[in-house]
Amino acid sequence: MRGQITHIIFDVDGLLLDTETMYSEATQAIVDEYGKIYTWEIKQKIMGMPALQASTKLISELELPMTPAELMTRLSVKVKQLFPFCNLKPGAEKLIKHLHEHNIPMAIASGSTEEHFLLKKQKHGHLFDLIPLLTFGSDPQVKKGKPDPDIYLIAACKFGDEKRLDTDNSHILVFEDAPNGVESALAAKMRVVMVPDKRINISNITQPDQILDTLEDFRPHEWGLPPFV
Repeated sequence: MRGQITHIIFDVDGLLLDTETMYSEATQAIVDEYGKIYTWEIKQKIMGMPALQASTKLISELELPMTPAELMTRLSVKVKQLFPFCNLKPGAEKLIKHLHEHNIPMAIASGSTEEHFLLKKQKHGHLFDLIPLLTFGSDPQVKKGKPDPDIYLIAACKFGDEKRLDTDNSHILVFEDAPNGVESALAAKMRVVMVPDKRINISNITQPDQILDTLEDFRPHEWGLPPFV
């Protein structure tokens, strides 16, 4: 057995919802105007970061002639038109429903904003309503975004188990798709399952506890959770 897990925290973009392609298309449409290419090498560096942090990093990487605020505004206009149509990633619905049926506490820790999250969940409200504890990169309590541990520590506090946060969080399992998110969760002393996009280079990242091709490959019993029947 890999561990004795009692609580679950999910990332959202690229993990539960297929939104990363939407971000990529919208970003490329903007940088096209300056003859730039938004490569996966660059995308990997900013995945999971809050909008301001990601925009600042992207402008630096591509030497774009705009402010982070300008980039955030333009990008938000484009993605807000796409988010209501996003689909679930394979295995997401089965896993969330299974954990809910067995009363496993669940939370979300997303570097995105709450406004964007509400658009993304429009088609999937029945599922996301099963996860009551929400923390976003836009929350004022999150002083530093992923890869810093703030967002996962704040999410864990919502389980009502603050006394353990500075010592041992190995009872919490985090699901992530981004290298920054993996680093964030590991820095919070949690266990991590990574489900990366196949285009992410995982050879030079901080290694999670487990890497899966898809959430469909997750076996709850390996982590001390109720097994699929």
